[in-house]
Amino acid sequence: MTQQPCKHYTFNGDVPRRNGKLVVGNDAGLKTKILQHFHNSGIGGHSGYELTYRNIKEQFHWKGMKEVKQWVQQFLIRQQNKPLLHLPDGNLQPLPSPDRAWKSISIDFIVGLPKSKFMTVIFVIIDRLTKYAHFLPLSHCRRHTNLMDNVVKLHGWP
Repeated sequence: MTQQPCKHYTFNGDVPRRNGKLVVGNDAGLKTKILQHFHNSGIGGHSGYELTYRNIKEQFHWKGMKEVKQWVQQFLIRQQNKPLLHLPDGNLQPLPSPDRAWKSISIDFIVGLPKSKFMTVIFVIIDRLTKYAHFLPLSHCRRHTNLMDNVVKLHGWP
């Protein structure tokens, strides 16, 4: 049985709609589920008031939809006031400076490069004291035998 449309409302069976949007009414539980879905879930991604409001307004209608702003703000306040579950982080401490060159080194890989003579990786070795660097081409990250040939023979073991 289809009901007669009111001034701004139409009915699809027993489902009321206003301008094509589903009318929610005063069901607080349903409103909360909608807010959680559009704000907290992976779809909403905690996107803030404006985007949450816009997304809800595209599909739903209820009187006083501005309560979306209050709900999102209340959620943000709860998130900011969460207790720390770990000890606070301490101050950063500098690493001790090495007393001679090549005593302390840092290494890294530059990957994802286009092939050049079958090489796609650059193995980077930097002396922490002098900032002198070696850049060694490699065919794969796991093949860094060039360290012995290029660095150890020139500078000794770090």
